[in-house]
Parts: sequence; structure tokens; C-alpha cells
Amino acid sequence: MLLAAASETMLITQLCEALPTECTPARPPLTGSSATLRQRLLLTLLFLGAVGLQRTWDLRGYTADGLALLTGRPRAYGYRFTEAFLSQVAHSDGAERLTEALARWTTQLWHAQDEMSEQPGSLTCYIDGHRKPVYTDTRIPRGLVGRLSTILGCRALVLLHDEQGHPLLVTTYRGDQHLTIGLPLLIAQYEQSVETARVSWIIVDREGMATEFLASLHEASRSVVTILRTDQYQDLASFSQLGEFVPLLTDFQGQIVREVAPASITLPRPDHPGEVLSLRQRLAPFFRLPGRVIREPATVQVELRPFNDRQLNRDLAEVCARVNQRQPALPDGRRLVLSVGGPIPWDQRHIDSKRAIKRDDEGPPCSNTPTFPRHGSCGTLSVRRTSEEEQHDETALERNLLSLSGRV
Repeated sequence: MLLAAASETMLITQLCEALPTECTPARPPLTGSSATLRQRLLLTLLFLGAVGLQRTWDLRGYTADGLALLTGRPRAYGYRFTEAFLSQVAHSDGAERLTEALARWTTQLWHAQDEMSEQPGSLTCYIDGHRKPVYTDTRIPRGLVGRLSTILGCRALVLLHDEQGHPLLVTTYRGDQHLTIGLPLLIAQYEQSVETARVSWIIVDREGMATEFLASLHEASRSVVTILRTDQYQDLASFSQLGEFVPLLTDFQGQIVREVAPASITLPRPDHPGEVLSLRQRLAPFFRLPGRVIREPATVQVELRPFNDRQLNRDLAEVCARVNQRQPALPDGRRLVLSVGGPIPWDQRHIDSKRAIKRDDEGPPCSNTPTFPRHGSCGTLSVRRTSEEEQHDETALERNLLSLSGRV
């Protein structure tokens, strides 16, 4: 199936055409070999994983017929011949050639351009970074590996997907490179390889929320969708041209759980004193904590669901006490009171991850998935936090809880 799909979509043909034909020093199998031999060697590398092999070294003990059948040979190539081919391709800029060929192939597969059209097609792309740890005796640049929450020697991958999630291009950089540096390089390489497409809309996470970075993309006539960092605003007063809040998410009973509103914010440009960058935001000021709302004639009590961690519960109770000291009032005059609910029953904790639970007849059902503070811990997974991080978490949580006073 994989071989038939690769042949039908012209993947094998385009990769073979991208292979370098000369190497220094000139020696087989790359130099002086036929196109059929290079194609079989390329198929050998592509389908190693299909027969359970992880690297070319595993060919030393491989005696099955699956790889030979996929490559059209009576017997599969051995380790030395395949490794020599791979080494020659790597030393002849084969990685760059194959990367550009893959970019053209993915664009032709998912975004076929009309031959009569002279203007490049406009694309909306999602760009993200990923770091893969590399365990080696050689010292290499280090970076934060998110999956392990550890700084290790690694390689940084920058991935370009279209709006449907189809991968278009993947490039590799140093492990200590930030996404704001790799993103412009990735876009430039993609548009240079694929002349029939232009990235007009970019969707990136909060790593891309840098003022100078956004200004450079704006000057290149590109639109960016990203997330505003909590240290870039204080409250609703930080925004201008605030529009009307409209429902964004509802639960299975039709209750509104999140709202958004259009707004504008101006951020200073550090490299250009006196200049500001105006951004248009979709403001979502809610910190979604599970719990219930008890409405009374004089007060509206928000009872927050406790975490499965004592330290987080103490922090949450302290933040609720700070908010209650300010005595925030709702638009109808009722006072907002925040509190932390009782302990979570053991027989309910596993059910909460699958369905919502209605605590009583008065309040709406609790949210399915609890939301934890940024540096918190859950269950047996513990992360030690400094006093500065704890203060930052409490301040951010308090600011989000205060925003409830204007929208309950």
C-alpha cells in the first residue's frame, strides 16, 4: 500500500530526480550508477521501517525477503553498500535537495495550483517548533525538551502545516534556536522551493508573541494569529476599542462556558524607541476552572473545584481570599464571593475525566478537565517551584479570577 501510494503520487519520481548525481571523490554507488540502481537504494532507505529496521546498521543481520520485494530485487542491499550511498548523498547537499523536493511534492499533493493561474496561491499555515533530544558524546547545543521538561542536547525542528493539518515542510536547526528565528527561515525556504504558493496567514503559539518579530512579519504583508502572554497586559483597561462579548464555547446543556470580544492593544517596540505596534485581539478573559455558581439575592458565590494537590489548594484559597478582600461587585450590584469547594471523592476522580458531574441541583455541571496553574503539579508528578514562580502563578490566577466579576 505504501509503495503503491508513493508511486501513484509521484513521490518516488520526484525524490529520485532530486538526488545528486556527482560526488567528491567520484565513486559508486552515487557516481556512474544507473537511475534504476539509485531508485532501488532510495526505496531501501524509505522502507527500512516497513520491515522493522531502525537504521542501516540493522541490514547486517537482515535475511528476510520483504525489503527485496519492495525494492524490486532478488535480495536486499547490504549494510556497506547502502551506508555508502547514504553518506555520499549527505556529503553532496542531498538533505537540502530532498527537503525542497518534499516541499514541492506536499504542495502539489494537497494544494494543486491551476496551470492557467499566474499568481501564487495564498496559504494559511500553522508553524510550531519541536525539540528532539540527541544522546551523543559530542557537545551539541542544548535546549528545553518540552516532553521531558529537561534541558538536553537536542535538535530543533520547525514544522509547517496547512490549515487542514497536512505537513508541508520540516526543517532542522540547532537545539538552542528560538522559534522566532527559525520561522522566517522556514517560510523563506518554503516559498523559494514552491513558487506557486505564498504563506499569507501564520498561526503560531505564544513563542511568536514578540513585538519586533510581529512587526517584521507585518512589514512583509503577512497576518499572524497568536496568543497574548500574561505579562503583556494587566486587565481589561490594557485594551482599547473593546467590543461586545459573544459566546464562544458551550457545554452539553447549552450553558456558556467561555466568551470572547474583539479588542485592540498597543505594544512598545524595544528596538525602535517611541514606536508602538498596534494589534487586534480576540479577548478571552476567562480562566476556566471547574466549579459551580450559587446565585443569591445579594451575592453570587463561585465555588471553585479543588485540585488534587494540597499546595495548589492552599495557593488557590489564598488567591480567593485576596479577591474577596477587594469585594468585587457585579453589574447588577450583587457582590462576588470566591471560595474553594470540599475535597474530591476518590470514587469520582476517575469519572470526572470521562463525563461532567453535577454537584447539586443548583449549579451547572463541572467541567470535564481541570485546568492547572502553569508551574503546578498533579498526582505523583511534582515540580519544585521557586517563590518568584509561585508569586507569578498567584498573580496570574488572581487577575483571571477578577475578570470574572465583569462577566458572571
